[in-house]
Amino acid sequence: MKFSDYAQGLLPYISGGASEPIFFTEIIGNFIQDAAMDACAVLKRKPDTRYRYIKGGRDIQAKDAQYIYDHRDMDKYSEWLSDQMDNSDSFDAVSAWLTKCEIDHDKYRVADACSTLLESILLETITGTATSENDPGSSEYDFKLVEEIQEKIKSLPRPTEVSVPLEATNEEQGYIN
Repeated sequence: MKFSDYAQGLLPYISGGASEPIFFTEIIGNFIQDAAMDACAVLKRKPDTRYRYIKGGRDIQAKDAQYIYDHRDMDKYSEWLSDQMDNSDSFDAVSAWLTKCEIDHDKYRVADACSTLLESILLETITGTATSENDPGSSEYDFKLVEEIQEKIKSLPRPTEVSVPLEATNEEQGYIN
């Protein structure tokens, strides 16, 4: 699972209506230790970048994931998740989402399961085992589509042959020199 899948899965239940950039800051800000927040580069990124982290348009870099992982505070994050789920009365919905994602969990420890899941996502990012949708090595890469596009390009009409004039006109001189 990628971070964007994780964040989008939890967004309807624990965001409290916050925008994607703010929700990203809340997730990461509550996952890392308070003392490490000021030095966390990923929290200082522009709102549109944080939006892309949530929506999947951009992946968290391995070095940023390493910093977050090294300074994680699982208890703080689990407590924040519990508070968010309590405020939105979404324990059952988040538990159902985890089940749908085939994540084994105790129904009374949903926040801990989400914390552990985020920790494993960060580890996958650090080690590079998470698969990207745009990765040509991915099984989802469609070689037939590429071949079809190349064939269509070959079938496009070519420009007509035009002989090169011996002398350039006055208007063309400006482009030549």
